[in-house]
Amino acid sequence: MPTLILASTRVTHVCTCPCTLRGFFSLPQEYKEQYANYFAGGVFEGYGTKLAKNPDQKLKWIDYFFHFMWPTSRVNYDKWPKSPPNYREVTEEYGEEMKRVAEGVLEALSVGLGLEAGALKEALGGEVMSLETKINLYPPCPCCARGRPD
Repeated sequence: MPTLILASTRVTHVCTCPCTLRGFFSLPQEYKEQYANYFAGGVFEGYGTKLAKNPDQKLKWIDYFFHFMWPTSRVNYDKWPKSPPNYREVTEEYGEEMKRVAEGVLEALSVGLGLEAGALKEALGGEVMSLETKINLYPPCPCCARGRPD
């Protein structure tokens, strides 16, 4: 199935409410690992951490959290963190807005291409089109924190 990825390289809007996932990233490692993903076992949703290269080919440490938001049949709330307490409410609201934006973009593209308004949305799965979220945090590299260079 074709995939549409709506992404930005930098988020310029910062949510100032205390419910942001930053609170999750500041929790003890043992708590975060309760939500860990497990690629070898086919579990892609959840918390993870890795060392990756940025566009300048420099190594950066990344903590991330990934899960499905739409369709509801793909959502596994067991993989959504319980802390911060209103994460689910805020994330569902954000997901509804992202779905609305994606549908608007797909409709505008369809019309601009001379297609029927719903053509691209249908080509991407219609009402079962997948919406996912990945939240990244770029903390200092743990190796550097212990006095070792990158």
